[in-house]
Amino acid sequence: MKKDRVLVTDPRSPAMRDRLRERFIERPAVMKRVLSVAALLAVGVLAAGCGSDEPEASSTTDWADGVCTAINTWTDSIKSAADPIKSGDISEDSLQSAADDVKSATDTI
Repeated sequence: MKKDRVLVTDPRSPAMRDRLRERFIERPAVMKRVLSVAALLAVGVLAAGCGSDEPEASSTTDWADGVCTAINTWTDSIKSAADPIKSGDISEDSLQSAADDVKSATDTI
């Protein structure tokens, strides 16, 4: 007689905890993917509040616009810091300058 496999779905069960631990903690690539998706979702939620055309913006919209502006400014600064390196100016001074620019932009955000 063949034994049927039981699907364990109760998150409190030891078998399910073992499966979750194996899948998300013991496999760093899977955990990295899960965290990446979570980060993308968070950025998407924040970006959804950017650029509202409502005449009377709420404090939430103002906050989201501020976050979006800060992220856009940071992104532009990071791209700008990488421009000399992308153009082929790879020297100790250019790398140090780029690192300083990235640190400054990150400190500002």
